[in-house]
Amino acid sequence: MSLYTDNKYLTRDLDFVTSARGNDLKAVLEPLGFTAAPDGRHFVHEPSGWLVECPPGPVSFGDTFLSEDDIPITDYEQGRLRVITPTQSLMDRLAAYFHWNRQPELRTQVRQLVATMDPRGGIDWPALYEWARQEGISANEIDEVCKRHEQG
Repeated sequence: MSLYTDNKYLTRDLDFVTSARGNDLKAVLEPLGFTAAPDGRHFVHEPSGWLVECPPGPVSFGDTFLSEDDIPITDYEQGRLRVITPTQSLMDRLAAYFHWNRQPELRTQVRQLVATMDPRGGIDWPALYEWARQEGISANEIDEVCKRHEQG
């Protein structure tokens, strides 16, 4: 969310989908100052308040699973990383919104992402509507949550 909203919606967590588990994750994250939670997939950096979650793959939004090739590689100064697109980020937040009984804070996240990315052309609406259809969510429900009808 932070990446695509110019930090207007700032979370203090990072999610890395990986097949690595347990000691392999500890070996990478503990030298950076992270402490493993008992569940073995969450790591906390107490001084900064950051949380890293390492859920197992594959990446999914609702019942839709993505292949590795569906997630583009982005080049950063520190290296290459697969990062979900703005549309995929919106799918993730919408899937959470509908799964978690339409919690207001999730609706706020959806609307912030749409308000930031839609004017830039960052959301692929036909792909989003097709995803929603496959998930059993109507276009009207998507438009209502996203406040799309007010944007034209």
